[in-house]
Amino acid sequence: MHGYWADAAGIDQVREELTRAARFNPQPLKQSLSALEVVLKGLYPEGTLSRLVAWDGNWVLEDRSDRGAAEWLTQLAELVRSVLDAVDRR
Repeated sequence: MHGYWADAAGIDQVREELTRAARFNPQPLKQSLSALEVVLKGLYPEGTLSRLVAWDGNWVLEDRSDRGAAEWLTQLAELVRSVLDAVDRR
């Protein structure tokens, strides 16, 4: 997922890039979604999720806590799921 967020100007640009990727080959996005779901179900030492978002996602959050990071990752998973569902309906 890093490749979609790292240099994005905003959520709309990310959605467009995810849609293009899903139309070309949805399998990597499905795997990313599965991985996100696993991460969101896990228990980690304090700071793990916030570092994941900040360093691996290259995204600065207003709420830089793990709770804020979990909310952001949940929104990311919902975005990926919605893109995959839209592409599947076509």
